Amino acid sequence: MRIFFILLLSLNLNSCVGVRLIQEYDSVSDNKINALQERTSKFFVKADRQFGLPEFSYQKQVDFYDDIQTDINVLLVRSRAIQKTRISQEQLSALLIQFKSLEELHKKGFKTREELYIIQSALENSFTAILQLQMSLKNRNTN
Repeated sequence: MRIFFILLLSLNLNSCVGVRLIQEYDSVSDNKINALQERTSKFFVKADRQFGLPEFSYQKQVDFYDDIQTDINVLLVRSRAIQKTRISQEQLSALLIQFKSLEELHKKGFKTREELYIIQSALENSFTAILQLQMSLKNRNTN
C-alpha cells in the first residue's frame, strides 16, 4: 500500500511539471519577421508594377537582396542562440534558400510575370508558416 501511495504521489508531481519541447516566444524575432515580410510584399508590388522596365533590373535591386539575406542571417544567428529553436531555424533556412532562388532568377531575367507570382506565392506560404508559429508561441505565453 505504501509503494502504491508513493507511486501515485510521484505521478501527480510529474504531471505538474511542464516540459517545453519548443522555444519561448521572442518578440524581437517576431518583429523582425513581420518587417521582413512587409519589405518582401512591397518588393512584389513594385515588381508587378515595374516588370520589364529598367527600374526593375537586377542591378537596381541588389540592395534589396543584400538586406533581406542579412536580415535572415541575423534571425538565424539569434535563433541558434535561443534554446529549442530547431523548427524556426529550419523555416528561416528554407526562406533564405527561396530568396537566393529568387535572386538567381532575377539575375537571369524573368521571362513572364507568372514566374514572379509563383515565387511570391511560395514566399507568402513560408511567411505564413513562420508567422503562425510566432503567433502560437505568443498565445502560449499569454495563457
